[in-house]
Amino acid sequence: MIADRKGNLYGTTTNDGGAPRGPSIVYKLAPDGTETVLHAFTGGKDGTHVATSLVADGGGSLYGAAQDGGYVKRRCDPYGCGTVFRLTP
Repeated sequence: MIADRKGNLYGTTTNDGGAPRGPSIVYKLAPDGTETVLHAFTGGKDGTHVATSLVADGGGSLYGAAQDGGYVKRRCDPYGCGTVFRLTP
């Protein structure tokens, strides 16, 4: 997890707790305990199965990488090639 200047925590899940290969999510946990899903990956071009910790830039954007999904062109395993993503909360 990473924190911003307002005390919000940001994190990811590997999958959604459903199917073994269910999609990942990126979430925000506010200081009052409120959880917000910032992005639920579809397994398509946006990827799925976040495989890295989040990093943030000075403007508040969050970056990470997903091991599955992404653009599939020719040969990747049947789950896709993976992708790097940016989210702006």
